Amino acid sequence: DGERFDGMRAVIANVTPTQLYGRLLGEEAPANVSERAAFLLRRRAALIRADPSLGCVTRLGSELNVRSEPGSTYASFQDLALELIGDLVREGQGGHEFRSDLDPEAAARAIYAAILGLDALSLLMSGGEDLEVRTEEVIDLLLRGLLAPAGAGHR
Repeated sequence: DGERFDGMRAVIANVTPTQLYGRLLGEEAPANVSERAAFLLRRRAALIRADPSLGCVTRLGSELNVRSEPGSTYASFQDLALELIGDLVREGQGGHEFRSDLDPEAAARAIYAAILGLDALSLLMSGGEDLEVRTEEVIDLLLRGLLAPAGAGHR
């Protein structure tokens, strides 16, 4: 069993959030931060469903989430994802698109937890077949929580 998880850790370590973020964005990403966030999540779901190696990383990640210790290599992998999400929240706040009262780090943790949860729930309930549906549910909730009221910051 230890050998199996060493192999999983090696696979996870070779797919960094920065690489995934670049792959998700491509050249067609919207400039609007809220639309880009939705685009990233939709594209992520489509790529995971289409690319068996990304689906494997999602499954392995679900297992490593419960088996890894704080301070482990896998835990540091999560820090990178949280940093990328926090940067996106700060960018949205800087453009007055996202609520200014949000703590970007706390928002990043909540968003990332939602992403991990939708992955786990989709795997558990449908073997990953409903990942796009679960993703749309998270996008709807996420944008309602992030978006600034109309006209905020544009006085």
